[in-house]
Amino acid sequence: MKKFIVILVLCFVGNSFSLHAQMGKRTYVNQTEIGLMNYGFIPIQNSYSFLTMHGLKLTESWELGLSSGVEKYTADEYEKFWVLPFNVAGRFILNPHKRTTFYSGLDAGYGFAGLNSTADKVWNNTVTEKDRSFKGGLRFHPHVGWRWKVGAERTFISLSIGYQFQQIKLERSKLRPVFDGFLNNNLDNYYHERVTYNMGRAVVKVGMGF
Repeated sequence: MKKFIVILVLCFVGNSFSLHAQMGKRTYVNQTEIGLMNYGFIPIQNSYSFLTMHGLKLTESWELGLSSGVEKYTADEYEKFWVLPFNVAGRFILNPHKRTTFYSGLDAGYGFAGLNSTADKVWNNTVTEKDRSFKGGLRFHPHVGWRWKVGAERTFISLSIGYQFQQIKLERSKLRPVFDGFLNNNLDNYYHERVTYNMGRAVVKVGMGF
């Protein structure tokens, strides 16, 4: 899956620059956003997003590009994850010539999990988790919002709401409960566990672009 995504991205970049060089009429576009993601109603459940899209205006209403950045997810009360997202991003602007317009978008790609710490977890001088490793997963983010032109003709600010999905896989060895080890007569105090987090979040984002 990772190889497929890399090939898709390289093909897109190559085709975009080829079209730009051949036609000379494609306009570069950019949108940078910060976002708040949540699955509950208390601050400790908040997650955060920072993404920048770089792309080309295909028509007056359609934009296509790549987006990347960094995000921090609160998976539950015990686990928090850093993600490096890499997406193919599309935008549709309903009335591009008006000062205020509705728009919609879709970002889809892969989130890499290489920033997360693999250090052992220790509580009360006892290692409760070890051999921790992380794998990223597929992601997508459909959203709708509004754009307001400010200052120069192409500069705008944006506000959007949407849904975001990100998958993260965690492998670890966890300390067995004392009672469980006694009943099963286990010589190994740890058991191996694979956990897949399918994180769906409501998202509010504000941004600026041109």
